[in-house]
Amino acid sequence: MRRPTLCFRNLQEFQICLKSPSICNLFDIAEFLTQCPNLKRVSIDINGFTFEPDMFWTHHQKPKIQNGNYPLNTIEYVEIIGYKNNWHELDIMEFFVRNAKSLEKLMLIEPKSPKTALLEPDYERIANIRSISPKKNLIEFVKG
Repeated sequence: MRRPTLCFRNLQEFQICLKSPSICNLFDIAEFLTQCPNLKRVSIDINGFTFEPDMFWTHHQKPKIQNGNYPLNTIEYVEIIGYKNNWHELDIMEFFVRNAKSLEKLMLIEPKSPKTALLEPDYERIANIRSISPKKNLIEFVKG
């Protein structure tokens, strides 16, 4: 398989609302975003959704995300709606902090539903992700 030949030059805002069940994961989103050279804003709604990591993701796609070159140089604002402190949501956060060189704000918005269970934050990993970027106050947590 080869990379798609599509290019969305005029796309400046990308919104995706993920619903279960889905086979979409961070790799799919990253590959699409590389085809959008003028993208400024990204919104990922994961309310009621978790990326269910499978063996293919773990062994083939995650290393590509971690070691790959994703030139997302124009993205300034990212929001993740429905953030529940899952480790794979931290992968999303790390991906944008590492690859979006123009990133000014990364908003992590908790689910609005009080019934949604939030996991205990992984403060060590969050601190490591914050250390990747020289910008202070880049990551902001917001109550839903």
